[in-house]
Amino acid sequence: MTGMKVTLAVVAAAAIGAGSAVAQATTDVKFGYYAYELKTKQGMKRVLRRMENKVEAACGVRSRMSLSERADAKTCKAELMDELLDEIGEPSLTAMWAKDEVKLASKR
Repeated sequence: MTGMKVTLAVVAAAAIGAGSAVAQATTDVKFGYYAYELKTKQGMKRVLRRMENKVEAACGVRSRMSLSERADAKTCKAELMDELLDEIGEPSLTAMWAKDEVKLASKR
């Protein structure tokens, strides 16, 4: 299937813990998707999965992290996901992400 590819670039200042002081680090995320992917539920799920992987890599999410690193990465991820979703501007995609976040929070 052909379609126009949309590429977004988001730069966000993410709080990175540095001992007791909080440093600001700039996180740059470039993310692309095809407009037709937003026309189906499966397509939106694929977009969210790719977006989340890209954002987690940018925020330094990894399997072994201290509690403060995990909290910083969670904040970074939430901010970047919000910015990307705002840039895309598709309410159904944003709602799907919010619903997934609620599910994840209830499992913790």
